[in-house]
Amino acid sequence: MKATIKLNKSNCCSLSNPAQKAIMNIPGVYGVTVNSFENTAEVEFTSETNLAIIKQLLIEQNIMEEDKFKDKAQNWDSPKKIEMANKFVQFIQKNSLFNKELDILEAGCGTGLIGLNFVNQVNQLTMIDNSPSMLMVLEEKLFEQNLMNVTVIEGTIDDYIGNQVDKIIIFMALHHINNIDRFIDRCYETIRPGGELIIGDLLEEDGSFHYPEKVAHNGFNLSDLNQELKRKEFKIVKSEIFSSISKNNREYPQFVIIAHKN
Repeated sequence: MKATIKLNKSNCCSLSNPAQKAIMNIPGVYGVTVNSFENTAEVEFTSETNLAIIKQLLIEQNIMEEDKFKDKAQNWDSPKKIEMANKFVQFIQKNSLFNKELDILEAGCGTGLIGLNFVNQVNQLTMIDNSPSMLMVLEEKLFEQNLMNVTVIEGTIDDYIGNQVDKIIIFMALHHINNIDRFIDRCYETIRPGGELIIGDLLEEDGSFHYPEKVAHNGFNLSDLNQELKRKEFKIVKSEIFSSISKNNREYPQFVIIAHKN
């Protein structure tokens, strides 16, 4: 049997190649080819093991990242999440132009609740997420709808090596990204001149929104994030509160930023 798995970049690209050594030491594995450029490994294994066992062992050794959404993906598209996504989509459609000549990239796309709303309005849609479980749900939708102008990538924006795009959209995923500076830099590199970065996320909160889970950022200070975008040479076109989420008997405001690349 053969399978391709995604690896942590720090392990995959190391000169000592710990990923290859770790995988080859798993009982039942008889072949492995690590692609340091794509941060993947093609693994060949016998019936002595299975892919789930291989992945779990690599997660324990920090060779692979655990899929934090594996138990949530199948039930992710709840009425509440669909309503939340639709509010964001409606705001974007009122404040940003879309046409059949545009190429769009969505980072942290999840099951496609945002990006698939634009698939018939643009030339090409690239959807990126680092959760295989979420992408499995997305790919089922693509198959059912026979959508041919969508490219799915497992990973982060660092794994995107295609042409520049006209817009990058990220909704309720920025708070999961540790290095915001790096993300903004990559967005600026990836967006064509005249294009836009569109961000939707939570305003800064006390950590209760995700409790007891921990995330990289408990929302964002809108002024600070705007200043960071300006330092990276983006021009802020829109920056405002557009909605809120009811949870824990309180409201968590959500903001949207539309930043233009000159």
